[in-house]
Amino acid sequence: MILREKLSGGEIVNIVLHRVIEKESQLDHILSSRSVLYNLEPIGSGTPYVESLTSYISRLANAHNVSVSSLIKGLIAKTTDKVYLKNSLSEGIFGDTAKYINGNSRLSIEYVDVLELLTSRNDLNQLTMNSWTGIFSGNVVGDYRKWCPSCLNECKSNSKDIHEPLIWYISGIDKCEKHENMLKKACPSCNKKLPFIHSHFVVGYCQYCFTWLGDDLPRKITKPLPELESFIMENYKLLIEKSFSATSLPTKKSISLALSKVMNSLKISNTNFAKLIGVGDSTLSSWLHNRSIPSKDNLIRVARTLNCNIFDLIMSENMIEKISVDKQILSDLHKSYKRGDYVSKSETKFYIKNELTSDTPRSIAQLASKKGFSPQSARDQFPSLCKQLSARYAHYQRGIWHEKIREIEGNLKFELTREIPLSLAEFHEKYGYTPSTVRRYFPELCGEIVLRYKEYKQKLKLERIENVKKEIKNITLEIHDRGVYPNRKLVQKNLKQPAIFRNPIYRDYWRGIVLSLGYNL
Repeated sequence: MILREKLSGGEIVNIVLHRVIEKESQLDHILSSRSVLYNLEPIGSGTPYVESLTSYISRLANAHNVSVSSLIKGLIAKTTDKVYLKNSLSEGIFGDTAKYINGNSRLSIEYVDVLELLTSRNDLNQLTMNSWTGIFSGNVVGDYRKWCPSCLNECKSNSKDIHEPLIWYISGIDKCEKHENMLKKACPSCNKKLPFIHSHFVVGYCQYCFTWLGDDLPRKITKPLPELESFIMENYKLLIEKSFSATSLPTKKSISLALSKVMNSLKISNTNFAKLIGVGDSTLSSWLHNRSIPSKDNLIRVARTLNCNIFDLIMSENMIEKISVDKQILSDLHKSYKRGDYVSKSETKFYIKNELTSDTPRSIAQLASKKGFSPQSARDQFPSLCKQLSARYAHYQRGIWHEKIREIEGNLKFELTREIPLSLAEFHEKYGYTPSTVRRYFPELCGEIVLRYKEYKQKLKLERIENVKKEIKNITLEIHDRGVYPNRKLVQKNLKQPAIFRNPIYRDYWRGIVLSLGYNL
């Protein structure tokens, strides 16, 4: 009342407007500091087992109670300023581009930029291999999802957030180091390979039939990881971990600089170094002059030859102290190019005659490579001996081949007698046979393996469907008996695997039960 007595109506309006403007300014500040999507923290940050970007996208969609498709089409597509990406994602088209999202590519960077903008985070690049684009010539992530059922079950039983680590997706990594399991590459129920992004993608589940991927527990490896596979695993684990703490990132010139330093340190020629790491002179020259960079397999080979890891080779300031090459190997390389250092004619003859008496003879080319003489010169100088050796080697190889064929047949028949059948792919993986060889010589047995496995999987699928239906029915009736309407969300919430309710089979079954109880939908 005192204010109204001292101030005119216009002055009061001005004060009110000033306060409104002030409040609006405060509100704008609050809203501008908030993220559009939840500021969801990635699982495993700073460790070699950080989740992949697509795993993060799936969890983000689940946190907002929307499908991955809705999240991408409704927000990511509208936020990106890249026309090609906006057009394809707006129509829900992922196609072959999905395999690049977790890798080292321009597409992956676009996803990271948009998601960091929407979530107000600045660490999502570490959920991909983008930090190492400078040292890899191609995408290091495979084409489809891979997973360890034991890891998924462990997350679920310990009530941890289910996620899929980036390390599983790296091409060339096929085993779980923790559980000594082969990583699975196809759904145990529908047998489909699973793309990284899909409209109904939920981490830990098949996006086609909604099967929980932890059900198909793999057979344990009977022996430790081979040295090469272990080396590959350790290298990628280190790269993923270091992407969180690295103060600088490699460029396309990093490899040429590193290799030049190594060669200067070893005092080795281009030709000898190329031979040491198992590539041609022209290939090495192309790397040194920045015309190309090594493939991921060649980069692994170089690091392994130098007895160091990729990170130290490219990024470490004291890299020279970390590499080591056997001095005898270097000495042999230098000797092999000295003039006058050759195998005599009599020595060549002795080597061939001696090989003819061996129980495991080698071909003339293999023997020449081992002993250091020219195979063509040997054929010219000793045609009869070389023909004898070729015939003996061919006979030896045929014997090995026939023995292998009998072995394949025996293993096929053995697997057909087992209670739990293998798929044909698992058979090849278990015994190490090439698919074409097995199918070529034993098409009928292969057909029996395929049919038996298909029937086994169908039986498991039907049992699983019946078990889920039974669970839905029990939960629905229990809620009804409490005098509460068993709506969809309430029933879904009480399921062991809530995501299965995305399957129309189970939704229709629930509707049938609700209608039978006298409710209207």
